[in-house]
Amino acid sequence: MCLTVWYDPNGDTLAFELLWGLLVDEWAFRYHRNGSVKYCKVDDGEPRIGRPQKQIMHGNYPLPPDRIKEFLTFDTDIPEDVKEFVLGVLQSFLE
Repeated sequence: MCLTVWYDPNGDTLAFELLWGLLVDEWAFRYHRNGSVKYCKVDDGEPRIGRPQKQIMHGNYPLPPDRIKEFLTFDTDIPEDVKEFVLGVLQSFLE
């Protein structure tokens, strides 16, 4: 699991991306405070001659509740306020 958080110049959360299954079956939850929120499948995209591959985000799927349980057991040094913010966004996406 991998969490990346972007902040605005005031230090408020602008966006985040939470990834699961980085090595085998990668899925992403993407949030932007402008209202863009989605849970999607990630793949490596189509190989192109002479250009590096880019990751492709497919679809907008319902978030499985198990993903929240996985996030709650994510053992890292995420600041508590960030963890609570991400958890709140994930839970609101279920509703």
